[in-house]
Amino acid sequence: MDGNELVKLYEFGLGATKLNLRDITQEDSLRPSPGGANPLNWVVGHMVASRGLALRLLKAEPIWDAETAAMYSGQEDAVFEPGRALPLERLLADLDASQERLATALRAATPELLATPARRGTVADTLVFLYFHEGYHAGQLGLLRRFLGKAGVIKAPRSAG
Repeated sequence: MDGNELVKLYEFGLGATKLNLRDITQEDSLRPSPGGANPLNWVVGHMVASRGLALRLLKAEPIWDAETAAMYSGQEDAVFEPGRALPLERLLADLDASQERLATALRAATPELLATPARRGTVADTLVFLYFHEGYHAGQLGLLRRFLGKAGVIKAPRSAG
């Protein structure tokens, strides 16, 4: 898999994420979910923070500094504090900015860089894992949206039969 193919995957995922965030307010994004799931705000922030790892693997600058990313890291010692949460509008802008930066870095990635050993095999292997990870969280956004009482926005096409 080359950088251009990875760009397409990340673009598809971002499209699903944005659909799931349509008409979500800041208040909605901070509402606790049944069963103790992370709030929507945290999930979106976690996606931006995780893209920081992808950008670093590609020798590009992450969108967030370490302190901002830590709040959304998912590490055991990290505590999400709704009172310190970033506005959803900013999270969406940062997600868009990370997409631009990620697309540029992926298109510039050489085969040698993608073959470099990394945490999960090679840089390319790790980027594929991070895409899967982001897709997992994009799916969570769909469920969190439903928990908020909002209609689903990603629908399977109906068969013609």
